[in-house]
Amino acid sequence: ELLEQVKNLLPSNNELEKWWHKGVSAKVRNEDYSLFDDVEVIEAGTKNYPNALWTAVRIHCSSFEASEGPGRGMRSFVGFNNENGFRLLGFFSLHSDSHTLAPRDDHISWTTSQRSAKREHLVNLNTCIATQPFGYNRLGGKFVSLIQTELIKKWEKKYDIKVVAVITTSLH
Repeated sequence: ELLEQVKNLLPSNNELEKWWHKGVSAKVRNEDYSLFDDVEVIEAGTKNYPNALWTAVRIHCSSFEASEGPGRGMRSFVGFNNENGFRLLGFFSLHSDSHTLAPRDDHISWTTSQRSAKREHLVNLNTCIATQPFGYNRLGGKFVSLIQTELIKKWEKKYDIKVVAVITTSLH
């Protein structure tokens, strides 16, 4: 059942082309329009977009091993709406950063007490995946990595903390 929901969220190549060309043709006509105007970031965990759906999308769109670990976390879907409803361009998750991470801590030159006091101001983009064909044909992963800042606003409100940096260990 979840797999069918996942399939129904994915845009066809024609839907993707139509959405993409809307932005390109607006630029040609010198109209004030951005592809970001149509993009929506939907937090997972709602009635229509439960965490189980997010997990199903992650499992079926990526073979990359995922471990969320302890701490704070938020997951989101990224997409646009058309006559067929919400069309999924990608998904990502943010989590508390690692308690101790030597390369990060050495680069920042944190002492143990500084790390303890300031680490929650860093957020780890631990999942960032574009769906196909958007990911391959349009460098969608870069798009998803940029749009994640929309979830940062919700993170700051939910956890009442100012985020000063987003890092990623997903490249490992």
